[in-house]
Order: sequence, then C-alpha cells, then structure tokens
Amino acid sequence: MKSIFTSCRVANSNLQWHTWSRHTKALLSEISRDLTDITTEIHLVAPGEQYGFSYKPCDPINKNVLNTIDEIANALYLFEPNHGLVLLRDLIFAGFGPSELHVVFSLLSTALNKMESEGLSLHSPIETSSRDKGFPVHADLFISRVLLNVITFKETNNGGDILLLNKDQLQRAMAETPLMPERVKSIIIKLLSGRSCDDRFNEVFGLMYGQSKWSKQLNQNISRRLITIPATTGVGYLLIDGQWLHGRTPVNGPIYSNRLQRLVFNNTTTLRMPSVELNKLDCEYVKGLLRQKPETQRKAIEPWYKAKKQLSDNALQTDLKKAAHYLVG
Repeated sequence: MKSIFTSCRVANSNLQWHTWSRHTKALLSEISRDLTDITTEIHLVAPGEQYGFSYKPCDPINKNVLNTIDEIANALYLFEPNHGLVLLRDLIFAGFGPSELHVVFSLLSTALNKMESEGLSLHSPIETSSRDKGFPVHADLFISRVLLNVITFKETNNGGDILLLNKDQLQRAMAETPLMPERVKSIIIKLLSGRSCDDRFNEVFGLMYGQSKWSKQLNQNISRRLITIPATTGVGYLLIDGQWLHGRTPVNGPIYSNRLQRLVFNNTTTLRMPSVELNKLDCEYVKGLLRQKPETQRKAIEPWYKAKKQLSDNALQTDLKKAAHYLVG
C-alpha cells in the first residue's frame, strides 16, 4: 500500500487538502458492511494513567476485516505528514458513515499498538457538555504524538470550527509578549519539541493560558496567527502534536461524544523525536507558577479523565455511559 491519503483540489481554497487514496477508499468500502455488526466499548487500557481511555471492539472480528485494518494501520504508521500537518476532507462517504469510521478507529488503535515500541494508540472518547466556550489552541502532549481528528457530526451554523497554529507562529506570538518570562517561553518550546514519558498537557496549557500577568496578551498575539477551517462533516486533520497546536471555536449548543472521532498514536516520524524532560529546578519553577492560580482556574485546565483515573474499568464504563449524551457503536 503506497499511501493512505492522496491530494485533492478544493474550490476557492488556497490550502492543500488530502483525502483517502483510491486504494484506501476501496478497502474501506469493501469491509463497510462487516463494520456495522461490530460494537465498541470504552476501556481503561492504561490503569493509573491520564491518557489511558480508548474505544475497543467487543465482538469477534473476521479475518478479512483484520487483514484490511492491518494494511491501513501499516500505511498510517509509515505516513509522514509534510511539515507536520495534513488537512483532510471527504473521509466520510456514501456507504462509509460516522459509525463505520468509529469502528475503524477502534480497530486501528488495536492494530497500531502492535507496531509501537513506545506509547499507546488510543481511539479516545471526547468530553460531553451542555455548554461550550470553545477550546484555545493547545497541544495534547500525550505519550503518543500523532493526532488524527475527524468531524463526524456537524449541525448547520453551530460553530466549532477548527483552529490550527504552527509552533513557529507560537514562538513569534510569545516573542511579542514581553510580560512572559523567557524561562517560561523556553520551557514551553522544549516540551513541544520532543517526547516525554509523562503527559505534559497541564503544564503547557497552564503556562500559556492560566497566568494573569501575560495570558491575555499572549492570547491576543496568537489570535492574529490562527488558521481557521470551517467545521463540516468528514473534514479533519492529521498532525504532529507539538509541532502544531489545535483548538476549536465555541459550539453553539451541547457537545456530543459523536461530534469528533480521535485517534492518537506514534509513527515513524514521532518515534524519531528526541526525548525531553524538565530538570528539577524547572519542574519546581513550573509547579510554583501553576500553584499561583486560583483553584477554579487550575481545575478548569485539568483533563476530564484525571479525577476518574482511580476508577475500575467497569465503574469507569458505567460512569462514562451515564455522562455521555450519545455514544457511537
């Protein structure tokens, strides 16, 4: 399999877009009927870790489907996005809808785990909420650093557009933020530039957006540099997390768990990234800055799953099903 994606033209757009390659689309079409018989469940696949939740198939899978998934997973593992980002569209098509894509991602996460020497492949659920204020551009900074997001549910004119920012543009925005200490800028770029053995979301997000002295000015400087992609069904992106930051504009209504399908994994590109860790002095410096925020602010930047990491798999499954407005699969 030469490539999982191929370039495509989009009218009135100066951006470079990709979609499924002809071969990949044929493979997905061939197994689409089998996919409708497969159900999924949320599992805690890495006990005690913040990033360890994933949809997993819970039915026997026939050999033809497994062989197809292995072929696609191998192509995805070897795919190296140009400049760390690929914009995607038409990933949902006639005969291959959101439910089929959801099952494919759950199968791919399992197949990719067999290939990875480090990290985890996760088809992660997203947080549901009755109100949404958007999500400023950020890096997830999971142990695994490739992020494939696809919008699968989009109501007309309800917001939720994709926001993207290159790391170089973030550096320029920080350079124009004099109130931001040079040490903080250096720590953020260091954590974005390599792989860590720990989830670093809280530190970077807190340093960017949780500081009263410089966060407002930084956010203004970032806003001028954002790429905005209208959210439509079947549109998404594949990016190297940290090399690119991502976010969304506010959604005018509730967030449902089937709005977005998300696959996180490592590939040949990210496994070559250098390992980075903060020294003891920098760790204490960051902790001190984050402790200065009000308790409500600190809670607001913590991932939704942090409070649930001690739950058993069965308890977590029940809790998440109660919390979700709608679960695909």
